[in-house]
Amino acid sequence: MNTIDSLATNNRLTKTNPVLKAGLGIFFLALAFFIDRWEIHLAIVILTLIVVRFVAKINLKKFIKLYKIPAAFIVLGVISILIGFGYNTENYTHYIKIGNIYAGFQKSMINDAKLILSRSLAAISATFFISVTTPITQLAQVLKKMHAPQEFIEQMILMYRFIQIFSIELEAMHSAGELKHGFESPKTWLRSISEITKMLFFRVMRSYTDFKNALDLKLFDGNFYF
Repeated sequence: MNTIDSLATNNRLTKTNPVLKAGLGIFFLALAFFIDRWEIHLAIVILTLIVVRFVAKINLKKFIKLYKIPAAFIVLGVISILIGFGYNTENYTHYIKIGNIYAGFQKSMINDAKLILSRSLAAISATFFISVTTPITQLAQVLKKMHAPQEFIEQMILMYRFIQIFSIELEAMHSAGELKHGFESPKTWLRSISEITKMLFFRVMRSYTDFKNALDLKLFDGNFYF
């Protein structure tokens, strides 16, 4: 979250019309969802990387790092689609035998898995493009121009802020644990995780209280103005 927020506020497209940026990202998303061709999906990914690197001037390594967590879920999902079980080997490209049953990659699901993989990567690229080029306040402006409900925009802002608080506190505590060698063995790892979980709850609630008090001091009337 901190990386996304930092990239969104420090690139050459930050001050560009947010409607254009959001519109381009939504256009990419529409292509990814409604066109069933992996070549188009791959083109979206490549085009997104080109715009991010050479137009927005965003560090490509930092941008690609954002793919790590969603990519893990995508790969697991694709593998679960490919793997099947049966009593013969006709439908598998690679397989192993478990008792009287064969488990392997299904030939009939290869095209579907390839399409799901390419579509997911294209959709993620389009979403990340919007995220790293458009600060949250600009996204709120776009939603307001689209006549989205005010309550929805306010909830989005508050959720974004809460997730940001959570991310900052988690990163700080994880770094402190690493400095104290708290993840070197299974025993210390479990102890560190339990301590981080306990402290994370209290520190997030404290940060949330501070945030709420700051809004009260500014005479927050329940509406965010953009």
